[in-house]
Amino acid sequence: MMDIITANRLNTATGLQMELISELKKVFKGVQFKSGDGTMREPAIYPQRLPLAQNDDDDEACFAPYILVVLNDFTIESWAEPKKVSIALLFCAWDGGSERTGDRDNAIMMDRVLERIGKNPEVGNFTLDLPIEGAWQDQDTYPYFYSAMELNFSAPTYQREDDLA
Repeated sequence: MMDIITANRLNTATGLQMELISELKKVFKGVQFKSGDGTMREPAIYPQRLPLAQNDDDDEACFAPYILVVLNDFTIESWAEPKKVSIALLFCAWDGGSERTGDRDNAIMMDRVLERIGKNPEVGNFTLDLPIEGAWQDQDTYPYFYSAMELNFSAPTYQREDDLA
């Protein structure tokens, strides 16, 4: 019998999310950015939302830099057509200095993702569909800098097992 994690990786939105997180950890291994505590570190990668702060003194700076892998939505239009799953990647960089390089850091993170999926658009059982859209936040949220990408994937739908299949 398969465990829940293995079963979830087969052909589900959460399976795609987990596979994408695993791929992003490989992409960013050894790639460091400024963090809210003044050190350099790899971006943390979280599913859906940031974890809760451990104490009242924690704020978003304790998490930055980070990438959220957010399940947006899915569509199944026909059992004969591939299902579609939309995932948003939300990037947060931190730079408390006067150079304000957070937008550049976000661009670097986005470019690394684009490089990975451009070389191989497969993630688990899912295939990346075009277009890919991205944007930088236009409001000033210094010392935090935000950007996002929307990725749309498709995968075979489920096999029917009833008498009408």
